[in-house]
Amino acid sequence: MIVAGERKLAPLLLNGIDLMLESWADYVMVYPYSLDAEKFISCLKSALDINPYFSGRKFSKDGLEVFISGANEGVLLEVQEFDEKLPSAFLRNEYDGFELFCDRTFREQHRLSRSSFKHPLFQLKLSMFQGASVLGISAWHSLTDGSTFFNFIQLMSKLYRGDEVSELLPDFSRLDPGSCNEAPDAVVDLWSPSETLRGGVTFAEVTFILNEGFINGIVGDFDCVGFMRYDYIIAHAWKHIVASMVLDIDSHVSLYPVYDARQLTSMGSNYVGNLLCYPSIQLTSSGIAGMALDELSDLIREGTFDLVVKGDDLLAELQDVATFTQQNARGRYLLAPLYESLNGNGLLFNNLMAMPYQRFDFGMGGPSHIDVPLSDPIRFVQLLPCPHQPGCLVMKVNLPEVELRLFSENYQKELFE
Repeated sequence: MIVAGERKLAPLLLNGIDLMLESWADYVMVYPYSLDAEKFISCLKSALDINPYFSGRKFSKDGLEVFISGANEGVLLEVQEFDEKLPSAFLRNEYDGFELFCDRTFREQHRLSRSSFKHPLFQLKLSMFQGASVLGISAWHSLTDGSTFFNFIQLMSKLYRGDEVSELLPDFSRLDPGSCNEAPDAVVDLWSPSETLRGGVTFAEVTFILNEGFINGIVGDFDCVGFMRYDYIIAHAWKHIVASMVLDIDSHVSLYPVYDARQLTSMGSNYVGNLLCYPSIQLTSSGIAGMALDELSDLIREGTFDLVVKGDDLLAELQDVATFTQQNARGRYLLAPLYESLNGNGLLFNNLMAMPYQRFDFGMGGPSHIDVPLSDPIRFVQLLPCPHQPGCLVMKVNLPEVELRLFSENYQKELFE
């Protein structure tokens, strides 16, 4: 069914950074209680009146400027019921025999189309089990990054509970125009003869649940907590991933942690769109192999600290990239971290341990399980909270199949030693 609100706004212009991210983000949220479908639909309608762009469509009149309509055309909601208990395999990210998402086969056509009034940009499937509910949510990445998505789910859950929502009102302002007339260093020109796109490589994803014992084994005697522990975990995984790649000893490899620029600049936390940045850590394959974990994790923290120091200079850089790429042919430029992770020796790392999942509360608590399955052909590692196993965390690794097989063998061997 199509669910829509009533409020209408002017179309929302997408900038060049938004349009680099024409993929889709998928989320699975498992609740250990039953959601009321009618009440869920009602709160969804109310949320769409607060942010009609989640109910919009992608369109372009001239092939250059791309907008999201604000006419509240509606989101797609499907509801399915099962006369059985929630399969325990779901908690291991195994969903065989169940389709938890709306149809996803249209996405490549949607990416190539200048306008698409047929496909909603936000799609939900509510799966009802005995005493449990599963939300399978898909969102067009050009509309929303993680922060915008999390705010919208919090908005829905507050409306479901009848709570005040004023602190979650979205900010629809756009980035100020940049002043860059030449291609910024942060982008790659895909039309350049020197650039080659990787094709014909099959990617796959694997999930690891890391318990406290294994995490302590990685950290060793180093006394660290919170985000510093996560730096150790990604440093450890990066070493294993590079070891699984076929590289010369002096090949350059890069790690790109994903950060929300709202936290580092004066932009408000409710800005709607994509405001991500990527500190860069670059080494040679032999250099990372011979580097101790504490030294490597220090490099990761230093890269982040450099962004913190930049402050609104970082915002100015993002404005330059957004404006320059928007003024040029669509699809010509790509952020270097995305290009390297898609076609080179780069690795994106997204730490979602601070995801405010407890606030995705539809009356009886937040989800007991969260998954963010990835289907894009990109080297990507994600860290996720593991609500149903306190003290554990989830690491998801997306790599070319050949690399993933070798990585998994070596990583699991160390995991269970």
